[in-house]
Amino acid sequence: MLNEIRSRLEESAMTYRFLSLVYGHEATSQLLAQLHNELDSQDGLEGGYELLGRYLISIPGRDWDKAAEALATEYAVLFLLGFGKSVSLYESVYVSPKALIMQESRDQVLALYKKEGLARTPNLDVPEDHLAIELDFMGYLVGQANQALENYNRQLAKDYLNMADGFLSQHLLKWVPRLCQDLEQMANSDFYKGIAKITGELLEFEKETFSEMLKILARDDMVSHGR
Repeated sequence: MLNEIRSRLEESAMTYRFLSLVYGHEATSQLLAQLHNELDSQDGLEGGYELLGRYLISIPGRDWDKAAEALATEYAVLFLLGFGKSVSLYESVYVSPKALIMQESRDQVLALYKKEGLARTPNLDVPEDHLAIELDFMGYLVGQANQALENYNRQLAKDYLNMADGFLSQHLLKWVPRLCQDLEQMANSDFYKGIAKITGELLEFEKETFSEMLKILARDDMVSHGR
């Protein structure tokens, strides 16, 4: 059972970091080629991954450079220009009364990062409640939980899972599902529609997964103590 939990945590951490990369930067030709190779070898793709796969096989001649250029333009329209078909990537905009950046949500997540000893990247030019940063933090938390299990430290694993569960419920789930809906509606390409769907599917799944993992670890602790 612990191997299953570790496998799930490893997969989860990789997905969070992948999504963090996609929301934080324009997709590169290298990323598109890598995604094509990975998804092309899998059967029965569903949900957001089906959309991604459909997008990738539609690229004429596998011209990843040209596809990356088109996606860079779409990224700018969706996330950077701030007008028309744009989507905000900041928690503060979605949860604050006046829909402004640099509000209480930013202060809250920054305090959590600092509590974990995570320093601000020197060249970071966006507030800390940017979706890419929050997703990267989730990848860090589940990665730490996985590392703790690898080191046979169940209590530390439970601590990090509780932190991940709390960050999910107190932050991500309060705004990202709405962002995903907006992004699916406003994106032109199946690439960003797929990314939105993958994000929403991941968070919904994690909502149940974390609590189940914690129950299993607690039950195993009781057995190990002879209760």
